[in-house]
Amino acid sequence: MWACGIELRTARGDEQAAPVELPTRRIAELVEELGHPEFSRRERAQAELERLGLVAFDALRAAQQHEDIEIALRARYLVRRLQVRWYDEHDPPAVRRVLREYGQQSESERRSRMERLASLDDAVGIPALCRLVRFESDLRLAKHAALLIMHHPAPQESAEPEKFAEMLRSAMALSNNPAAQWVKTYADSLTNPAAADEPWRAVIENEKQTLANFPEDTSLALVIELLRWRAVALTAQGRREAAEPLVRDALDLIGPQREAITTAVDWLLEYEWYAFVPEVASRFPEIFSNSLLLQYRLASAQWRAGEQAEAEEAAMKTAQQKLDQFEEHFEAADWLQENGHFDWAQREYRFVMESAGDTTALALRSRLYLAEMLHDQLQDFAAAEVLRPLVERMQADAEFAKRLRNLRDPDAVPARMHFFYSEHFAATDRDKQKEHLDQGIRLYPREIDLLIAMFHFPEADDAWKERTRQLIAATAGYYREQIRHFSDMLQQNAGQPLEEQIRAHVAGLNNQLAWLIANTEGDFDEALRCSQLSLEYVPDSAGYLDTLGRCYYAKKDYVNAVKYQSRAAKLEPHSGQIVRQLELFQRALAASEAGQAAP
Repeated sequence: MWACGIELRTARGDEQAAPVELPTRRIAELVEELGHPEFSRRERAQAELERLGLVAFDALRAAQQHEDIEIALRARYLVRRLQVRWYDEHDPPAVRRVLREYGQQSESERRSRMERLASLDDAVGIPALCRLVRFESDLRLAKHAALLIMHHPAPQESAEPEKFAEMLRSAMALSNNPAAQWVKTYADSLTNPAAADEPWRAVIENEKQTLANFPEDTSLALVIELLRWRAVALTAQGRREAAEPLVRDALDLIGPQREAITTAVDWLLEYEWYAFVPEVASRFPEIFSNSLLLQYRLASAQWRAGEQAEAEEAAMKTAQQKLDQFEEHFEAADWLQENGHFDWAQREYRFVMESAGDTTALALRSRLYLAEMLHDQLQDFAAAEVLRPLVERMQADAEFAKRLRNLRDPDAVPARMHFFYSEHFAATDRDKQKEHLDQGIRLYPREIDLLIAMFHFPEADDAWKERTRQLIAATAGYYREQIRHFSDMLQQNAGQPLEEQIRAHVAGLNNQLAWLIANTEGDFDEALRCSQLSLEYVPDSAGYLDTLGRCYYAKKDYVNAVKYQSRAAKLEPHSGQIVRQLELFQRALAASEAGQAAP
């Protein structure tokens, strides 16, 4: 599992170089000769360094900062010339897909691909990230890859942390660049955390000095992320007091930019540093007073710290501000819902619905979002009633229905309403449940949740079952065709940013197909493959992890079902759907371990 798989090749495609002891002295001499007074000596040194290829990579990367401009320019030229095979036939298919044409991508796309590697299951992307740390010519990107490795949870079995650490040391053995040093220090701290304080202090201080003297090799964001990572590591060791100065150092680096402040506050909330949020607010009072989102974050920190009365008062005051800024109120509602403040979120959604104009896109989106939130909280009748005025308006006004098409397929909205009604009547009135299922599916035959409910309808006759199977097969066929179509487009190298949009769409299609099959019938292995692919394209999506958990549950692999559903619940702990499904999988696992039938 931990084979690094780093392949060294020269710029001219010479044979693979073995990872032997480096001729460091000779390489250093050749680098200095790049600035020799004689042109012929400079050319010979450059040719020999090019022949050595990636063996000289680290020395050449360091020489890009040489005080002799001739040496620096020739070193930069050679670094660009050196060719790295980012993947080979020994890599898993998922890694090869991510690294396809990596070297030709933009900086943002390379960063995105690093994150996709980090999200792959069973740490299969870690060896590839090691290559990027080692050979990425942009040192900032190499450091980003190092941080992704450091964020990856090390295996917890008794012998595995040592194996993981040794794999990292082996991968970085031939490299002296700062990003590699981070990984080496991380590897050492895995096996001897008690001795890690001083090495990490040195790493952090060196990065601060780099930011001051060589800003092209780092960034303020990297320094802040390094400080945060170390604070989290210390907290995980039970050393929260030791972590606090690092949190303060990271906050001291935050400038008066709203985005940076918001990111900092979100991090404080995630890691329960609630007392720092009012300090940030007092440091940037004007920015907080002009942002509903930041004010709600401050109220959330108060709530989580146990100051419920103060939080309620702050939230109420925030809701009364900027009453003409409907977009900001909608964004606030979305954030509040995601973070479990459902009463505050509902108030904001209803404010936008009532004040923005009932035909505006924002009012319509607020109504749709509120309905889904209520459904997630098992308030299905209320969810249906939120959609009912919208459905009635669509039926009475054809032009209004056309305008709605920009947000949702018009037929999908009444189908969704009938689904909510059917869920409401499921426990009390089977006839009404069946009536709403039938009405909804007639309006929109590809409504997946309706199909799932029809499949599991407990009093279905043979005609109902046959009709349901045909609808499921037709819908699955539709999604397979869409996946083929857009996957073909993806293979045509559409270029940025269209490729990102297509990839996200393909991920969504795969997720939908996987969810349909895993909750009904069909090839559960196909569902699993589709779900896994969706997460390759969009890593760490709680919704997609929720689907992956369901796929494993369908295959009766309850260990993996709980594993991935737990990850989804960690990402979205306030999602009722995700939490309920996790509880189901946990019961199934417990029953299986006890030799009983799973629920």
